Amino acid sequence: MYALLSIVLFLVGTGLIVLVLVRKMPALVDLPGDQPSVTREFFGRVKARLKRIDWPRYQRFALTVLAAAVDFLRHLFFFIARQSERLAKLLRGRIRKLSGQQPIRAQFSFFSRIRRRSAFVEEERRLIEQLTANPHDVDAYRRLGNLYAIAGNVADARAAFTEVLRLAPEDEATKARLAEFTSETEENAQDTPKA
Repeated sequence: MYALLSIVLFLVGTGLIVLVLVRKMPALVDLPGDQPSVTREFFGRVKARLKRIDWPRYQRFALTVLAAAVDFLRHLFFFIARQSERLAKLLRGRIRKLSGQQPIRAQFSFFSRIRRRSAFVEEERRLIEQLTANPHDVDAYRRLGNLYAIAGNVADARAAFTEVLRLAPEDEATKARLAEFTSETEENAQDTPKA
């Protein structure tokens, strides 16, 4: 797949270089210079031929071809990604059937990871906007702390739960949750060797 990606990037780059050269060719021919007479004669003929070309028509054509190529490559990339997901699923099923055991899924599929990450970012953004509008919303701080805890971001989760306790000091569930993070941090500090 990476070999295909490198070929695609090469073709797109070459297409963009050709497009720039086609668009700038009339300006390049008009540049003054001290060329010998043979070179000047050659460029004079090239300049005469270039003046006869209908540049806007070819530019539209080149841009249309380039847009179609980019669209095709985008579809091809997603097709390859879907096929690789299907192949991985098929191979996991065959391994499961041959071994008779349920394999441990060490890696989630590409698309589900993307969906989960975007859902996390969207929920985090929504909660932060809600807290910006109402900084005394205890429930929003609690949900933000739980979101950070699920993501493994202990420092931010602890900060959110501390804010919940500042706003609602009688909340026993939050005190217990914050105690969990404090005990985890102390255990991790004891486990790390001192230099």
